[in-house]
Parts: sequence; C-alpha cells; structure tokens
Amino acid sequence: MRKCILFNLVFIFTSGLLSCTAPEEKLSVSRAFYHWKTIFDLQPAEKEYLEKLKVNKLYLHFFDVDLEPVTYRATPKATVVLKTTPDREIIPTVFITNKTLELSPQNEIEPLAENIVQKINAIASANHIRYHEIQIDCDWSKSTRKKYFRLLSRIKEGLPADKKLSVTIRLHQVKFPDITGVPPADRGTLMIYNTGDWRNIRTKNSLFDLNIIGQYLDNLPDYPLDLDIALPVFEQTLVYRNSVFLHFIKEQTSENLNALDFLKKTTNPAIFVCTKDTVYTDVSFRKGDVFRHERASFEDILEIKKNVTTKLRNKNLSIIIYHLDEKSVKNYSLNQLEELFAEN
Repeated sequence: MRKCILFNLVFIFTSGLLSCTAPEEKLSVSRAFYHWKTIFDLQPAEKEYLEKLKVNKLYLHFFDVDLEPVTYRATPKATVVLKTTPDREIIPTVFITNKTLELSPQNEIEPLAENIVQKINAIASANHIRYHEIQIDCDWSKSTRKKYFRLLSRIKEGLPADKKLSVTIRLHQVKFPDITGVPPADRGTLMIYNTGDWRNIRTKNSLFDLNIIGQYLDNLPDYPLDLDIALPVFEQTLVYRNSVFLHFIKEQTSENLNALDFLKKTTNPAIFVCTKDTVYTDVSFRKGDVFRHERASFEDILEIKKNVTTKLRNKNLSIIIYHLDEKSVKNYSLNQLEELFAEN
C-alpha cells in the first residue's frame, strides 16, 4: 500500500514538472521582399506576387553611399525614384560601400551619419512613407569595423526612440564574431547568398552553394542579435577572360544564354564559351571568354531555409526574398515561394 502511495506521489510530482516545462517556441514569419531598383514602379506580375503571397513589407533600396572619384567624399548615389505609391510597410534600406569607410576620415563619420538619416527622411517625407525601421547594408571588414560601428551608433542616436535600426550580416560575420564584431543595431538580416569566391573561374556556383553555407551555421544559436534571413531568387552570369574575372551580367536566364549565337554550349550546362568578338549588353566580349550562369535551385534554398530557422535563437523573424523583380520571381512558382515563406 505504501509503495502504491509513493509511486502515485512520484508520478504526480514528475507530471507536474513536465507540465511546467516551457513549450518550444514556434516559428513566426513576417513575409518581405527586397526591392533593389532605382525606379519603384511595380509591374502587374510583381503586384500579383505581393498580393497572393500576402507579403506585408518591402525593404526598399533608397540609395547607395559611395565615394566621388575626384573628391573622395561620401556621396549618395542611385537614389530611388518612386512612381508607384507603396501600399504596405516600407523599410528604407541604404547600401554603403566598404571603400567609403576605408577612405573617409574619422571626423567625417558623424556628419555622414547625420546626412544619411536626413536623406532617408527627405525621401520618406516626399513620398508620404511612414517607417518604423531602417536598414543599413554594408559588408564591413576588420579594418573598417571601428568606423562602421561608430557610424551605426550615430545613425541610431539620430533616430526617434520608436524607430529601429537593422543591418545586414554576412555568413562569415556570424561565424567569426570575435574578429568582425557584432554591430550596434536592434537586429540583423543574414544574407544567405553570394557565398562563394566569384573571382575564381573554378568556383562552381558563387551565388549559392549548400556545402559552403553549411560551414558557417554552427554559431547561429549563439549570435547575440536577433536575425531575419534573406534568400535569393535572382540569377547572374559571370564572365572571365584568360581565367580572370571580367564582368557581371544580371538577370540573364540560361534560356537567354542558350539563344545567343555567339555562345557555345559546353558539357557543363552552366558554362558557355564566346565564339567570336562581339558587343552584348553594351560590353565588348572576345572569342574565348567564359560565361558562367548561376542561380539557386528551389530545393537547395528550401533546405537551407529550414536548416537556418531551426538554429536561430529567435523564432520571430522576417523572411526576405531578394528581390522583387518580374524576371526573378518568375524563376519560382507561387507554390514554391509560399514554401519558402512557410512557418515550418
């Protein structure tokens, strides 16, 4: 009898402990696209994708910050022109070249931060955009880390308390935070593309390589910033001359390349060889130039998306597709993009 009573007490106590264990946090996804063109004028197919996929925000590229070639002063470039009125949440996004940080004097960092915030506000005001977050995109290096983090701190100080600052994070910056540092921002966006050495003609796919990406994910659970993730649906072609990188050609499908009479197919369906001197996309190419077409397969993107989301410390995140362009999004069906956004 005593054994039965003791067993029941142990069972009740153990059951109570199990019932008090916090349930595993479920993934909660906010759906977004990057828009990375200088003219914001959504086409019918782009609007259809936004509506059918229930995308609730756009990371809208406002402008770049680069150096003037003569004065070497940091200057806004490629400023967006809005021809369509945004009808969903907009996150102003600014790209800063690492060269700008390398060559800008220390005493110009604070004025640069002020100018960036002022220009964002001017574009937003002129286009009746009310934003709650801005994003700074920069592939900073060990040598520019101090300047960049100071710039971010000044930008954050220049924002009202109700507005957040996010930054882009590359895979190597997640893997080696002791070297690259953790930027002073409210959250980060992990850019899961352009992962290989594009300068090397022998690289199989510099845009998206499962094996390379997998080597950088071990530290994700410990990264101190909450992370969103950015996934690629664009494609690109890289051209090499005498095994040296020559030129990027964007938005070229393999069908486009197959249809060009000056390109010869090879045993590798991603590799083409130029058969004569010619001009294409306003660039001169020579006989023997090598064209490598790159894109990410849906299966590979989905596998990485599932892998990354299981490792993230935070389970409340945005999944951002790069980028909202009719040619790019049509590489993948609505059902496939729905799977990329799905909370699983």
